[in-house]
Amino acid sequence: MRSKVVMTSFGGALLCALLLSPVGASGEGLGEKLVRGFFADAKRHDMDAIEKTLAQGFQSIHTNGVSDRAGELEIIRNLKLGDHTLTDFETTRNGPVMIVTFAVDAPGEILGGKRVQAGTYERMAVWLETSSGWELIAYANVAPLKD
Repeated sequence: MRSKVVMTSFGGALLCALLLSPVGASGEGLGEKLVRGFFADAKRHDMDAIEKTLAQGFQSIHTNGVSDRAGELEIIRNLKLGDHTLTDFETTRNGPVMIVTFAVDAPGEILGGKRVQAGTYERMAVWLETSSGWELIAYANVAPLKD
């Protein structure tokens, strides 16, 4: 009888550990989905969707400088983003904040009037869970630009 209680308790503890593991809590999958959706909206220049996505207080950093929400909206309005590949997603979550790092290969991308150098470069998106859904609060793009 005692071994049944121990096994049942162990099984319950194992199930709880699996359900509450960091992978399940990290937002893995969700972070990739949010980033892919953001890139699709930016490529289509769906400014209504982008405006709903960018949080008030948004900040970004690109190789050519920093931007606030208004500046980023202008960057996206003028962005030229053709076919691109998104890979190497890593997602961590801490409460209502999700950080997604990923790599982008976007041949022909034009950012701020300058062509991004060929290659794959890392980027980071920081998402904030709000009562109206996930909003992008910060973004970093370290891809070098051609002169």
